[in-house]
Amino acid sequence: MFGLAAGKQPLTPTTETEMTRKTLIATALCLTLLAPAALAGPLTVTLENIQKQTGEIRLGVYDAASYEGGQAVAGAAVEVNAATVSVTVEGLAPGEYGIKLFHDVNGDGEMNSNPFGMPTEPFAFSNNAMGRFGPAKWDDARFEVTEDRRHFLTTSAAGTADFGLGLSPAFAGTPAMPDWHLGYASAPAGGFDPAPMRLVFGKVPEGLEGTLYRNGPAQFRYGKDDFASHWFDGDGMIQRIAIADGKAVHSGRFVQTNKRGIEQTHGKFMAPGFGTVGHPDFPVTSADDVNAANTSVIVIDGELYALWEGGSAIALDAATLETRGVKAWSDDLAGMPFLAHPKREPDGTVWNLAINGRNVGVYRIAADGSLKSFGLLNIGKAAYIHDWAMTDRHLIILVQPWINEAFRPPVVDGFEWRPEEGFQFLIVDKNDFTNRRWAQGPARAFYHTGAAWEDADGTIRIDAALYKEPVLGVGGGADEIRGVWKGREARFQSDLTQIVIPTSGDARLIETGLDGDFPQVDPRRHGLPRRLTALMTGHPANRPGLSAVSIHDWETGTTDTFNFGESRMVEDFLFVPKPAKVSGHTIRAFP
Repeated sequence: MFGLAAGKQPLTPTTETEMTRKTLIATALCLTLLAPAALAGPLTVTLENIQKQTGEIRLGVYDAASYEGGQAVAGAAVEVNAATVSVTVEGLAPGEYGIKLFHDVNGDGEMNSNPFGMPTEPFAFSNNAMGRFGPAKWDDARFEVTEDRRHFLTTSAAGTADFGLGLSPAFAGTPAMPDWHLGYASAPAGGFDPAPMRLVFGKVPEGLEGTLYRNGPAQFRYGKDDFASHWFDGDGMIQRIAIADGKAVHSGRFVQTNKRGIEQTHGKFMAPGFGTVGHPDFPVTSADDVNAANTSVIVIDGELYALWEGGSAIALDAATLETRGVKAWSDDLAGMPFLAHPKREPDGTVWNLAINGRNVGVYRIAADGSLKSFGLLNIGKAAYIHDWAMTDRHLIILVQPWINEAFRPPVVDGFEWRPEEGFQFLIVDKNDFTNRRWAQGPARAFYHTGAAWEDADGTIRIDAALYKEPVLGVGGGADEIRGVWKGREARFQSDLTQIVIPTSGDARLIETGLDGDFPQVDPRRHGLPRRLTALMTGHPANRPGLSAVSIHDWETGTTDTFNFGESRMVEDFLFVPKPAKVSGHTIRAFP
């Protein structure tokens, strides 16, 4: 991009990569271009609805040869002192052009970005052109200046700094579908109003009180035959179960994301995603444009957040489940990813990761929700990271050899399994990120860890469900969403494994042969030595999903399992300690 300020020398052009990296969108800036009707005439650009009336608008005009990373053929800058401003570019010959601009809000002469290089100031392209996880393409942004007619074009820009028990009868299965398809049915658009739940069997444990929040995709279908392409791309619904006095009250609401708003308006799936190509007209200029907010939840200092993998946390009211908006932990971290599996220390401190290719950001958030620090690590490859581990002294980044260097929708198609690279572990001192080391293990894929601890000699132990190869790249639930079950291949079995990382040398694996996932531990034992790990198990032959809960004792090597039966689809659960007692409860959720 090229800018000229009145009375100043030409500014140094901003390169394509500096200006058009992925960004997160919040406010709109309307851009109107009036192309002249004469040779070498002026081009007037009028910008309206400017949210912050400070700094300068800097724009560059490009031809076909310069648009992809070259120097602008002309440029200009204008001071922003009102909600509407105009700027004129002189000397354009007839031909095709494209415009790139940004709002230099703080007047420092640069396109500011966050630690991952994502722009944090408003920007725009001509023709309402928007890129998909990158800059707008030339064919979308180009317009023509001719000698015999005028053109009226409108485009949009955006800024990143100004954001804003029993089953309810309404959640019914789809006719002509197998009964297990209830687990893949779409929830009502309006969600579920608070209603008492019916006790199906057993009894509510004495002393069990509190609120259970759950998150997961709950929009799998529009109309008769517009099905989601992957279960990771369904809109997230937060379900709230308040338990007190032996009774439970359920409510649920969809997270009102940008993605959901557009798709609900059009009545069809449009956003690109993990397993979805997306509609070409869906505007994508940032990860939060496609944020499904459908993976997990966390409560920090009374604030409820819906979590996804590639975008921001979304804040909700913990009582009503009303969506409040995108969470920025600080101004310079606006739009940074916030992984779906944060870790909490006994004092309430929350740690979490931000994944962007080879770069890993590390959040440290105080118990009161304030940001204590943010650091950066480089893991050397764009590995799929869904979960990680933490001891009382170290962060452990598990780098599996499932790599995606391109990261274009559908994202899952870009992954490559490289078993020859093995399974790597980056161990980082929590108080000094320069104090780090690597360990190597045999190739494995994984999605979830339980927890980690350190022995007296510094040996690190992590429990996780490991796979010999990735599972999500196969099917992704597309058949199940349509009510089709083709069975489960034996090669996609998991293995509850203890990863043992010595203070030097390679890691070794203690495999149990227990086929399951979503390992959980007593939260009071996070980071501390322990014997027990619980996880979901049981794979019925006649349907997808799991049916049992198992607890494995690492000391004795024994496993205790309770199977709810093939008619129950068990979801992941939480361990809830009894008040002032060592033993505890597990809260199980199932249709």
